[in-house]
Amino acid sequence: MSRQGSDAVVLVTGFPSLHARWMAREILTAESRAHVYALVPLAGSARAEAFRDALEPADRARLVFVEGAAASMDLGLSGAEFRQLTREVDRIHHVSQVSAGSIDRKAAFAANVAATSEIVEFARATSSLDRLVIHSTALVSGDRQGVVDEEDLAAGQAFRSDAEETRMLAETVARRAMRDVPIAVVRPTTLACDLDAGEDSLLDGRQLLVLVIVATPAETRS
Repeated sequence: MSRQGSDAVVLVTGFPSLHARWMAREILTAESRAHVYALVPLAGSARAEAFRDALEPADRARLVFVEGAAASMDLGLSGAEFRQLTREVDRIHHVSQVSAGSIDRKAAFAANVAATSEIVEFARATSSLDRLVIHSTALVSGDRQGVVDEEDLAAGQAFRSDAEETRMLAETVARRAMRDVPIAVVRPTTLACDLDAGEDSLLDGRQLLVLVIVATPAETRS
């Protein structure tokens, strides 16, 4: 049962990452009667509040933060919170993940694979779920070349890091659950940031190169 007065109730994990913030803003902008719950760890609460404070008042009222962590049992929610959300939520955007190559395998497995398993179990407990959207990455294909089918995951490919390999394992968990959970897997491109809007993000070498090219006058690029 959706929240009274709302056409949709959406849960977004991964707050306050850039990807999760953009996802929440897009929902609030595109769906004027949508209510958004954002799962926020305690350490990210100040940053999340700063994001909400910058929204228009009408949008601010439709964004509610719930303290928790995607990799924790029951998402780190209390029993009452878990029951409330499973009754209200009808769409989930699972954005919580790590891709940094420097993270160790244990932490990468928890953040990617365990978190996906937990959100799938949460989805199973909901009473009126329309869709669980898993935000994955093309990096699940590792070093494979040529044509790769979207469901063709584990094929003995090599990965540059444990983070990339566990993203593949996480997507495998999601695809196996498609038999009884309405799941869609998307693989968005890499996000940089909107510097003019004061956004911040971890920029890797490829993103920095693109920013340099874009900022360089055309007559000096040759």
